[in-house]
Amino acid sequence: MQPFSVLRQTRTPYGMVLEAKSGDMTLTFNGTAADPLNVDGVKGAFTVSSPTSRPLMQIAGMPAQAEIGMQMSGQFEHAGDVWSMMQGKGAVKDNPMTFSLMRLVEGAHGKPDHVTADIAFSQLDLNEFLSGQKKAAPGGADIPLSVDRAPDPLIDVRLSAKTLSYNALRFSGATFSASVMPGVVAVDALAFDYLGANMKASGKVEAAEKGAAHVTAAVAVSGADIEKLRRIAGLAPLPLQGQVDMQMTADATQKTLNSAVSAADVEAAVSMTKGSLDRKVIGLASADLRMLFNKPKGMTPVACFLGVVSAHAGVGQALPLRIRTGDGTLAANARFDLNRKWFDLIFSTQASTTGRFALDIPVQVSGSFGSPKVRPARWSADGRAMLAQTDRLNALPAGVRQFAMRNACYRPTGR
Repeated sequence: MQPFSVLRQTRTPYGMVLEAKSGDMTLTFNGTAADPLNVDGVKGAFTVSSPTSRPLMQIAGMPAQAEIGMQMSGQFEHAGDVWSMMQGKGAVKDNPMTFSLMRLVEGAHGKPDHVTADIAFSQLDLNEFLSGQKKAAPGGADIPLSVDRAPDPLIDVRLSAKTLSYNALRFSGATFSASVMPGVVAVDALAFDYLGANMKASGKVEAAEKGAAHVTAAVAVSGADIEKLRRIAGLAPLPLQGQVDMQMTADATQKTLNSAVSAADVEAAVSMTKGSLDRKVIGLASADLRMLFNKPKGMTPVACFLGVVSAHAGVGQALPLRIRTGDGTLAANARFDLNRKWFDLIFSTQASTTGRFALDIPVQVSGSFGSPKVRPARWSADGRAMLAQTDRLNALPAGVRQFAMRNACYRPTGR
């Protein structure tokens, strides 16, 4: 510390070099203080290191769920009720990071503190945090959806990660901004890239009864490659190629993120404006007599593709499903069970779009994702009623319907 004579110079910040230890945590500070006895008006460089972070959790009044090694360094300031760490870097459980700001504003008596943070990771492996193990088993990580009705502190946070790992999934370019308020966690924006597709979402997590939380989300996906999605889902090769976009809403009341994803009610519209369809599909669905002499070959461009999907806990239907090409237009409906990896698809060509030699006989494709069977469909009254449910387009949530209406295959009821 500087001599006490400097301490008497009230307009001159008092210089000091400090080292403090608590448990396995070591903190150093090299800077100045306007009021060192009250640790106020403090400015300088800091470092902090803790192999377990348990002392930090105790200071914050939070339980230490797992040992999380942490090292940080940067600039530190404290003035009045505001504590700030800025322009820093470090690592949390071997995940390198930088931060432009981490700030705590002390609340008035009886009021919560307020934390603001902007942190960027070069890589972030959530499995290590959520499982408590260095290498988590695939599917072993889950995020609890616990929402405090009277949180302290209130939090505004922005996180980003060049690469993000969660269970067996690996994302890139991830960004996340959220606010923790009484009874609700508002997710202002969540975005990442996966398999070449981009996903953007927003929503909120609200406190519910019995320790659960009510999750609502709006999600937009763009540039999802059908072939990549097929492989991930374990589907047999598809006669459709190209990229699809999707707009969806999801709603669930559960205790963890994984269970919310599995149990969610989903309403979605899937669209394609550039792609291609195997001509054999049009020939098969139309039962064109010319196929007896000339088998259709190659792909035909897709003018438009639109599917409306509804699901509950992974079980649902795609209805209506329309594909328009220069060789004909397909109308279809499908049922699926993602838990059993099973589906049942019935499609047919619209007679007004095929040739005079076409019989337009419906075709059914059903069975497991990996090994479905193809056969002529039996057009039941229920099947015809399902295919005629074009009014479902009008019943979509507003954002999803607006997305569907931009597709050329969109056709409201009565048209």
